[in-house]
Order: sequence, then structure tokens, then C-alpha cells
Amino acid sequence: MTSCDREPAAPITSQSDETIRYFLPEVGAWAVLTIDPVASLSEVAREVPEAVEACKQMVNKSYVALVDDNGALYLPWEPYNSYLLRFLQRGDPYSVPKDFIEPYMSVPVLPVTNEAHISGRSPLVSSKTLPWSDCFLSISADDVVRSSSMWGSGPAPWKIDRMERRRIRDLMADDILDAQDKKYAAMHTQKDPSVNSRRSGMYDEEFDADEEGREEDEAGEENNEEPVNDLIDLVFFNRLHEKAMTTVKFTHDLSTVTELNDPADYYKELEAI
Repeated sequence: MTSCDREPAAPITSQSDETIRYFLPEVGAWAVLTIDPVASLSEVAREVPEAVEACKQMVNKSYVALVDDNGALYLPWEPYNSYLLRFLQRGDPYSVPKDFIEPYMSVPVLPVTNEAHISGRSPLVSSKTLPWSDCFLSISADDVVRSSSMWGSGPAPWKIDRMERRRIRDLMADDILDAQDKKYAAMHTQKDPSVNSRRSGMYDEEFDADEEGREEDEAGEENNEEPVNDLIDLVFFNRLHEKAMTTVKFTHDLSTVTELNDPADYYKELEAI
């Protein structure tokens, strides 16, 4: 068992229902989200009455996700803040061939009825046991969204602790690298079916690398500041929301969920906006 797949701590069962105040959403907590179609429109599209009216007529489902931060500071004076969502899915993990994602690239979430999960990983523990069994998280369903900066109040949200969040991030990072390795291997298998083609491919790669290097050198002075500026905006000013236009509304009241919806429908809703 690796350090990032340690045995989780026992669930906390004595969480108080005392009303508290928190940022909405609270990072590290489970939340229910609904897309706000009008707020998700670009500034140009909001000037088109037909587009706005069409969005107002949309019926959007609610989804449950683990709210993670994006490495940025929370700035309550900004109109929006952005978050990384890891959607809660129910049932058996599945493959996504086009993205080289396999069923084992997943993390079970308590409660589970089958201890032998396909991933071989320890289930994720929350401060309270979720009302849905046999759920999981996967790199097949996540997104970066923004929401209005506001405070919420109510019973303490159902959360996972920092060590569990770190474990999830490590496992997800491993899965992303694994999927990328599979994609890389598949690309080279298709291009290099024989020894001769492998040699030719190596030559082509070296030639392409030289060409790309020259192009980068020519444009380096012009473009080398952009990644740095993006990083500064993300870490210190939480301006990822300016690029992530998908706007959602949050609540931490899981009792509002009558059915755990498939995040595949979430992506369909985005396509319709």
C-alpha cells in the first residue's frame, strides 16, 4: 500500500448540527450544484435577447460534487471565485476509450457494499457517511467552474479532511499520468509498426523538435511572459474564473437531492448553452 493510498481514518460520527457560517461553497466539502445558464453566457451572448431567453427556459439538473480549490486564494471581494469540482458518480467505474481512461482509474467513496473495488484503493471517508452507496470519483468527470462570492450558513457541511484531499489529488495525478502514458504509447504504436518505421519516426521527431525549437526561439521573447502572468493571476488573484465561464449555484444541503444525477448530463447541459 502506497503512502497516497493509506488506510483512511474512521468516519466522524459526532458532527454537530449547530448552525455555522462559511464561504459558499466550502473547499473540501460535498456540495450540490446547478448550472446558471444565463450567467454562463459570454458577455457578447448576453447582449442577444434570444440567447438570454433560451437560457432562461432551460431546465437544469442538480449534481453532487466534491469541491476542491484550484491552488488560488479565496478573494471575497471578487464577484466570482473559481473551484475544481470532482463529480460524485454511482455504480461501476467505466472506461473512456477516447481519453484512455480505464475503470481502475477511480476512487471509491464510503459507503460501499463491495470491499473489493476494481481500483484496489481504500474508500474515501467523509465527516458523515453519504446517503448513497457504491459511489466513486474519477478523472472522467471533473470541471473548473465559478460561482458568486458569498457566505452561507447552516449545519457544518459534510467534508473530507486535508489528508484525504491530498490522497485524492495524488491518486488523480497518478491516473492522469497513466492515461497520458497510454495515449503516448498508442500514438507511437500506430506510427511505428516496424523497426524501420521506428528509426524513421525517431528522425522525424528530431527534425520536428529542431523546427519547433527554432520557432519557439523566434517567438520566445513575445510569449514567454504569458504563462508567468497566468500563474500569477491564478495563484494570487484567483482569476481563473475569467476564463472558466461556467457559472453554478451551490448549496451544502445534500437533503435537497432526491436522485443522484449522472454528470454526463451536466456536460450535455453545457453543450446546450
